[in-house]
Amino acid sequence: MSMSGKVYLGLAAFLWGTLGLAASIAMREGMSPESISFFRAFIGSLVGIPLVGKKFLDRKLILLGLAFTGPLYLSYVYSVRYSGIGVAAALLYLAPSIVVLLSPKLLGERITPRKGLAVSLATIGAVITQVRGGEFSPNPVGIAFGLITAFSYAGIIMYVRKLVSTGYEPIHVGIAPQLWASLELLPFSFRGEITLAGLGAVLYLGVFTAALAYVLQAKGLELMDAGSASVMSTLEPLVALIIGLLIGEDVGLGGILGSLMIILASAII
Repeated sequence: MSMSGKVYLGLAAFLWGTLGLAASIAMREGMSPESISFFRAFIGSLVGIPLVGKKFLDRKLILLGLAFTGPLYLSYVYSVRYSGIGVAAALLYLAPSIVVLLSPKLLGERITPRKGLAVSLATIGAVITQVRGGEFSPNPVGIAFGLITAFSYAGIIMYVRKLVSTGYEPIHVGIAPQLWASLELLPFSFRGEITLAGLGAVLYLGVFTAALAYVLQAKGLELMDAGSASVMSTLEPLVALIIGLLIGEDVGLGGILGSLMIILASAII
């Protein structure tokens, strides 16, 4: 398996792992989750205008933004709202299992015993890091949005893999869909306040967790199959857990066990 692909995907997961901290700063400043999602996508597209140019109008990249990126951003917001961040994040990381189950049919990838073991470890580990201490309290609406989030994220992984394996440039695939996602999110964004500190937080989100992270993901998917890449994405909750530990949050035994499972999965894939 490509070590370079692991590095690109690991860096993307690291950046996504900082998303919660930056978003919480913006929300403390009075910005609504919907506005944060819009600005994240819009700023992510703005920084790439000189690099993407007319590729913003590519039909396949428009489809990626409208069918997967926009729904991912919005459904995750509502999943968090109705189920809480732990359950929402746990449902999001059903995506690796979805990718592994669908990629043989959609991408012609094989399910090997090693890949199956890695995905199982990564998925269970991601769930344990997010839902621990008896915090799971299912909400049907939240679960529905969480499943939409998982399928949207799985769709991004598989569609990006298909595009970059047929000659699309990672920088185009990573940035162009952000514009169409922002247009889809625009009607939901007129809520909350906008302050200087809040804008600073969403500027970080747009540049680093939208534009740069998705370019890194696309670059990694040039070098790794979708199933293996989905395992690397589970490093995100591990990073978020470490950040939480650094700012004084209680990790607990479940967090440690889940983290070890994610690390093991990433090592064997």
